[in-house]
Amino acid sequence: MSKKIFLALSIPSLFALALAACNPVFTSAQGSRDSVAPPDHPTSDEAPPRELQQVILPDGHPEFPADTLWVIVPSDPVAYEAPVPLSFPASWEGIYATDQEGSVARHIYTSDPERQEVIFSITVMTEAEWQTVQSEPHGEALLQYAGLVWVYNPALENPYTGEHADAFSRMVGEAYDIAHGLPVFFTPQVNDATGLPVLETYFAVLNTGNYAEAARIFGGDYTQLVEYNPSLSPDDHAALFESACTVNGFACNLNIGEIVAVEQVSPVAVRFTLTLVNPDGSPFEIGACCGSDDTAPTQKTFEFTVASVEGRFKVMELPVYLP
Repeated sequence: MSKKIFLALSIPSLFALALAACNPVFTSAQGSRDSVAPPDHPTSDEAPPRELQQVILPDGHPEFPADTLWVIVPSDPVAYEAPVPLSFPASWEGIYATDQEGSVARHIYTSDPERQEVIFSITVMTEAEWQTVQSEPHGEALLQYAGLVWVYNPALENPYTGEHADAFSRMVGEAYDIAHGLPVFFTPQVNDATGLPVLETYFAVLNTGNYAEAARIFGGDYTQLVEYNPSLSPDDHAALFESACTVNGFACNLNIGEIVAVEQVSPVAVRFTLTLVNPDGSPFEIGACCGSDDTAPTQKTFEFTVASVEGRFKVMELPVYLP
């Protein structure tokens, strides 16, 4: 399957992934597109939609499993087709099945031939529908993307006895982690090849004083900058970066020297260990400071992480701080 993945779409968006580098491209089921169509999937009992809109995600998103279930989300004037991609442990093989009923993907315990009960289900609904069910039992939102919400509902009772009760209870316990893996399939994966250009851009915009762009690329915690700058609005990230670089003592005029090591922390995060250089090209190092032990080793390498955050690649660390 191509890395370009089809996802059902409704009105624009818990994860606002459709930002900048991850802007969705609308297509119609009747129109042409430069990727393969979704795999065969069942249709609901709803009346045939007048139009089926889908979205092509950019490269970098994990491919959906071949057995991904697709559901139909009714809406007016169009219906939406939504995937429910999940990865199941090997221990589930042969004792569960999946089916689709309208906008609900159900995962069913099948080991007992006399009684087959739902282990958990995932319902896909529009944002408007999600808002209307807030006053009643409604499950947990796993993902909110492009106007659709994926909602997780586990079995609340165990209807079995004996060994089937034990197996069913175990699977309900494992269902939480299975369901919460769903957002990963909608998140661009980052590696050294895709993460390094983002890190290089981060250093470049800091060097040129483009603090708004630095704030856009930064995906980490602003607590330190907010504490250092109580007179600034915590929401004015560009101003916080400017103060960090010009007042607070962060070294924003450095460049990347050598990449010493790369660690793939997770499918959506990569950590770079690197050296830095001063504007004159000399190595940047941090020695003992401020009354600390003069025998403390000089810091010559620094770590920066690039992660996928809300559909965009972000640098998670602030510039190096010089106390």
